[in-house]
Amino acid sequence: MSAPKTVNIHETALAATGVARHIHPIAPTAWAAPVLWLTGLSGAGKSTLAIGASRLLERRGFRTIVIDGDALRAGLSKDLGFSAEDRAESVRRASEVAALCSRAGITTFVALVSPFEIDRANARAAVGGLFHEVYVDTDYATCRARDPKGLYKLAEQGKIRNFTGLDSPYEAPAHPDLVVSTMSEDPAASILKLATYAMHASLHSPLESLPAASA
Repeated sequence: MSAPKTVNIHETALAATGVARHIHPIAPTAWAAPVLWLTGLSGAGKSTLAIGASRLLERRGFRTIVIDGDALRAGLSKDLGFSAEDRAESVRRASEVAALCSRAGITTFVALVSPFEIDRANARAAVGGLFHEVYVDTDYATCRARDPKGLYKLAEQGKIRNFTGLDSPYEAPAHPDLVVSTMSEDPAASILKLATYAMHASLHSPLESLPAASA
């Protein structure tokens, strides 16, 4: 197997949290499930929020999965870099996987920087009415101070190119379905806020919200 095209990935330990491990088939077959698409800068807390909310929903009997950007780049998207074209393709692949999970009745959390509005719009089109854009609103300074993966330091040293927020732009959502600010909110409160929204969306997601499947 070939190695990933980029080494700037840090796979989140999903298995250790029990995410997407305990499946309880409570959802009626006539209903699909929502896709919660978390966008924001690296270090904003997207994966932490997604994993935490997923665990809360599973405790209520919902089927969930977390699609993490770094995990994708370690496998499905390991051939992609960070050019605008590669980012668009990364979002496309993630949105197609999310749409399949949605059709299977699995509440899906996607934690992906996805910096460009056009790519997120394409993801919304792929998923259909079950797409919920969640803006994890955390500014560059805060993410840089956290720098959990050491990426900001490397980017500012010129060792990482096309780094979002530095030499590649981040286009914040103009009209997100939900805003979670990890700058001003307690992490537990942010997770509960996302989980509550996701639970409500999961209980109001008819199959009619899905785009027509292609032949």
